[in-house]
Amino acid sequence: MQELFYAPISLRSRKRSGTALQRRFLKALTLKLMQEQAKKYGMVIIVPVYEEEITGVYYNTAAIFDAEGTYLGKYRKNHIPPHTPVFGKNS
Repeated sequence: MQELFYAPISLRSRKRSGTALQRRFLKALTLKLMQEQAKKYGMVIIVPVYEEEITGVYYNTAAIFDAEGTYLGKYRKNHIPPHTPVFGKNS
């Protein structure tokens, strides 16, 4: 799956789309669906999700499901910056 595929996110802004509760709900639904699909099709699925570990600490995390649909764990690929980067700005 492409990174952070299940919900919009802007790395240009501190504002994250949706509330923390909505994000947790979407993540839970997405992981449940991917777990079911892994089992149904007998395939390993790596699911990139937007994770908020604690308030204000965000990660681009990959959850891993094996071919039986068993959750194997997660890998935090990188920390999402808590600042507003300026891309392509000439200054």
